[in-house]
Amino acid sequence: MFRRKVLGFFDPLNMFLLMRMTPMLASIILFSVSLPLTLNLVLFIGSASLFIVTLYLTSPKIKITRVVFDERTINFFLRMAVLILFIKTAILISATGSLPIFSDGGSDAYIGFDTDNKLGSSFLLGLGGADVVLFSFSIPLINKFRKRILFVFLLFIAIIIGMSAGKKSSMFGLFSSVAFGEYLRVYLLTNQNKFFLKPANIYLGLTLAVFFAAWTYTKTVGTYFELPDANMAFLAIDFAMYQWAYPFMLFVSGELNTFFQGYQVNQFAYFFHSILSPLGFPVFTSSIGPSINEYLTGGMTGNGINPTFIIEGYVLSGVFVPIYAILAGYFVGKGRAYLMKIKSIEYKVALSALFLPALYAFAIDGLLFAKMFYVILFIFFLVIIPLRFLSYAAK
Repeated sequence: MFRRKVLGFFDPLNMFLLMRMTPMLASIILFSVSLPLTLNLVLFIGSASLFIVTLYLTSPKIKITRVVFDERTINFFLRMAVLILFIKTAILISATGSLPIFSDGGSDAYIGFDTDNKLGSSFLLGLGGADVVLFSFSIPLINKFRKRILFVFLLFIAIIIGMSAGKKSSMFGLFSSVAFGEYLRVYLLTNQNKFFLKPANIYLGLTLAVFFAAWTYTKTVGTYFELPDANMAFLAIDFAMYQWAYPFMLFVSGELNTFFQGYQVNQFAYFFHSILSPLGFPVFTSSIGPSINEYLTGGMTGNGINPTFIIEGYVLSGVFVPIYAILAGYFVGKGRAYLMKIKSIEYKVALSALFLPALYAFAIDGLLFAKMFYVILFIFFLVIIPLRFLSYAAK
């Protein structure tokens, strides 16, 4: 359905559809044949369907427009990547407490890191894998062998730093960032061949991502369902269900109705929580995902449910959640369309590296997106614009 609207399999839109929308569509089929028709089921089916249709209609088809570039353009991307890597390194060096990857709690440890390093954590989320995207875009364009080896080493460091969050999806996200940078270069520049996305590299990257996810998952405290004789197959189903489909079951079954009655937030102030919380002025104790996990288990954890536009939209707009779903789909689709229309290769690649992967967070967790968006704005005005001016001012 979206085949002509993506750059390739590892396009952020494809990853979003595969990891988020496919479980939602599977849930629609499952719930429709196994559960009685209730208001929550109607809201779920209607909202999910309207979001996907809106996203499809607003996402642009890929139009290949080759551009001309020079060495200054390559140096601009390399300097930006190095600067982002430097910012990340400085944040981790100055962070309070141990890094999540070295903690025993697996993904659970991230919530402690975020609590102790609010501002730094926000910047790490906002920067995402932008440095990896920019390195993978630029490295094959470097002619000098020693210079290329240097930046390959920096790419390796960027990947190691990206794994420090200790999340199950970290390695896969970083591999997708490498692929995304490759896509941008192949589609935008003339006479380009794939450098990182050769079959052997793809298999190696996916294998490492699976092993890293499994290792991180085993470090997470507890399991989500009681499986006394669980084997790896059951654990995999457990993991996939909890991460992507289980929240929809909770919503449709009505198990969260009491939670919705008690979870009262000021709808206007809700979207300012991510702005104020890093500064020490949270609007409320915790956002929807961790709050639901606390409601269900009695404990706060870094493995809180991703609310998506379904649950989050219901909290903010009640039975009007289908309208919220349309607005969310329109925002994500049009955001991608505007990025694709940018004429300047410098701004198109830089903003795509920063903003495109973050854009889909809006449909997963609005507060997470707000936190990332303000960091991206900061980087754009205080890093990208001045760096581009300095790169092209010197002849």
